[in-house]
Amino acid sequence: MDEMASINHQMAEELKDIIEECRRTQEKTKHQAQSLVLRTAHEKERALIEDQGKYDRLIEEKNAMEEQLAVTKKEYERLQEEKKNLAKLTETKMHVVIAARTASQEWYKTKKTPEVALLGVLQCFVQAGYLVGEVQPVLQEAAGQGQQLLSTTLHSVVCRSPQPSAVAATREATAL
Repeated sequence: MDEMASINHQMAEELKDIIEECRRTQEKTKHQAQSLVLRTAHEKERALIEDQGKYDRLIEEKNAMEEQLAVTKKEYERLQEEKKNLAKLTETKMHVVIAARTASQEWYKTKKTPEVALLGVLQCFVQAGYLVGEVQPVLQEAAGQGQQLLSTTLHSVVCRSPQPSAVAATREATAL
């Protein structure tokens, strides 16, 4: 019986060691699992922070692009308006050139006096927005002095005027 008691005691000790080893293994496994869960949570949090940063940068880029698009759209609209205004101005100036050319051709055809030709040119300048008082005295002065003085006078009136593009119209009108 002593031998049985000794075997029982030894088995109890071994069983106790096995149970202790199991408990330590369970604690170690539990600790490893907790560590793994914490590490995974930290990695997910870090990935979420990085993704949030990327998202914020993309939103900032999107907003900057929208602002740039708005500026570009306004610039485009401004340029379209300017183009429209320039087209109107060009059309008006073409009418002036045509009227001045017509007046000059009429003078050559009918051999009317320079006063009549100057009156036609004066009308062209008035249509272009010049004040009659600015142009008429100079044209009247040149009326009796011939075609060459007409060209010179028209050129000097246009050069003093606030619309420098009328110089081309005058040159074309007097070139005929």
